[in-house]
Amino acid sequence: CFPHEEEPCSQCQQCNSTASYDEVTSERVMRLKVHCKHYKEDCEWNGELVALDVHLAHDCQYRKLKCPYGCPENISFCDLEVHKSDECNLRPAEKKADTNSRKIEELTQEIRLWKQKLKV
Repeated sequence: CFPHEEEPCSQCQQCNSTASYDEVTSERVMRLKVHCKHYKEDCEWNGELVALDVHLAHDCQYRKLKCPYGCPENISFCDLEVHKSDECNLRPAEKKADTNSRKIEELTQEIRLWKQKLKV
């Protein structure tokens, strides 16, 4: 809409709108359909630009977070639990022990399977 138009606006069908060009343009831009900035990481969200900030702040599984243990890595929300329990070099000692125990158990099972296959 533009102020002082003689004919009705093709968008809102009103004459003499008091909305400025900037307000109308801004509203149209905010209604544009966009995809998440993490689409290359497989985020499938798409919606209006006006909703993107909320998605990125609260819903996106691929949003980047700082490691809670203080390491310099930025981790995707969906990878955070694995990072905290298995990957972070600054994780607490008990977490490292849990990880090592799991790895030992996995290797032990793998050895058993190989022994069965090889009939040792």
